[in-house]
Amino acid sequence: MGKKVVRAISLGIIVLFVLVSLSPGQSMIFRNEPASTLRTQIYYPTDDRSTGNGNVEYMEVRNGSSQGHNFEWVALVKFNISSIPSNAKIISATLNLYYWQWRDNDPADRPLNLYKAITDWNEETLEWYNQPNYDTQSTGNSSVPETPGLWMEWDVTKDIQSFVNGTINNYGWKIGDENYWPDGDIPVISFRTKEYGNYIPYLKVLINLPPDAPLITGPAKGKVGTPYIYNFTAIDPEGNEMYYFIDWGDGTNSSWIGPYSSGIEIPKSHTWSKKGTYTIIAKAKDIYGNEGDWGALSLTMPYSYDIPLIQFWEKLLERFPNAFPILRHLLGY
Repeated sequence: MGKKVVRAISLGIIVLFVLVSLSPGQSMIFRNEPASTLRTQIYYPTDDRSTGNGNVEYMEVRNGSSQGHNFEWVALVKFNISSIPSNAKIISATLNLYYWQWRDNDPADRPLNLYKAITDWNEETLEWYNQPNYDTQSTGNSSVPETPGLWMEWDVTKDIQSFVNGTINNYGWKIGDENYWPDGDIPVISFRTKEYGNYIPYLKVLINLPPDAPLITGPAKGKVGTPYIYNFTAIDPEGNEMYYFIDWGDGTNSSWIGPYSSGIEIPKSHTWSKKGTYTIIAKAKDIYGNEGDWGALSLTMPYSYDIPLIQFWEKLLERFPNAFPILRHLLGY
């Protein structure tokens, strides 16, 4: 008998032994870590044009340091991203332009800087003299590829988050070549525009929405010193795992606990030591740290009397449910 056959028989015996060893109702569990999910949004420009030419099918970038601003061209692009919810967390965002061609001199490896526009503009009326104002701090840069026919990409994650949060107005960006060119024949970099119909600029945004406010269920009243179980359930829009933070309303909390699967009911026990009215509040955050709103449940713990032989009286009241109304009230029955 060959080694492979012996090995296969041995493995079969081991598996059979494990299955037989499981008690009724018991099963083998193989747990795969749930894959996180994100929403990918693609946006196309509302406006795109350069200050250097009037051809609507491409826009051009050129450095003008040695010849003056009459020779400097910048490209501008703007997107409408109002469909992104204001409570979204931007995981990543990239601006993508298709490098179509160059002329006058090869611009390979020249860095092109990206700046936020801080005043509005319109592609129909854009010229060098009326272009918008820009942030003095560059968003980032990207180097021109070795050959045309490739996409260039800029990281605009922080800008998009600021646009979504409403802390900065969204007027798009300019792309410029700030790398000094000493002689004539300044390199010109050309990008396709939305009017061309193919290879048009686009914005790729990965967004994450926060979990819903947890639903809290459990007793609305109880007795001091007695533990009670409350259930917490939240749903994450992308189905990601979540952590819970529970504030019991008495100065104590659970800190962040988890992670738990979306939509799963989480039971937690708590005991209040003093009588009073309390509000349990809880919120969830997903694995990307995006926190949802608070859920709440109010309850009262009015019974704090220290009655001797409490177990005796409780059993007595269970046996005679209509007797001792005053004692029944004190015990919370």
